[in-house]
Amino acid sequence: DKKFLSLMGILLKDAELNIIKEMSSEETFFTDNETFNKNKAIDEVVIFNPKNYEIEEIKDLAEYKFYDELKIKSDNFTKKYPNHPFGWEYLALSYLNISDYQNALTMYQKVLEIEPELDAIKVNIAVCYIKLNQNDNAKKLLEKIKKKSEFFEIAQNYINKLR
Repeated sequence: DKKFLSLMGILLKDAELNIIKEMSSEETFFTDNETFNKNKAIDEVVIFNPKNYEIEEIKDLAEYKFYDELKIKSDNFTKKYPNHPFGWEYLALSYLNISDYQNALTMYQKVLEIEPELDAIKVNIAVCYIKLNQNDNAKKLLEKIKKKSEFFEIAQNYINKLR
């Protein structure tokens, strides 16, 4: 038992050191979610991905409808991970829920720039267009949603209401 506990203590210390190294290496960010890795060639760049706890924290804020906090956290997330659609989507959600439809539209459009095939985002953009009285733009976008999409029926319902 003593050998096992000693081994587990060593493994935990190694894991803790790895976490500390990982956290400290993320502190210096350059553009587009890139940072220079000092252990590699000068031209090599490492791209960091978001951590699960960062994503879960934002999801929790949305679930509990803390939209002001959601806006702050999502905005920070987009600065840290500008090429990741998740932050832009939740930033848009925060704007949508405080009735700032223009900013919500802009953020949702940013998501589509990164992931152009997300039909759920197209529906959300259409909702923003409708709230901004831009029904023609909403119809055009909703008509682009493919019949195979799980959001096709929702898109058709909105189109029918806009006629």
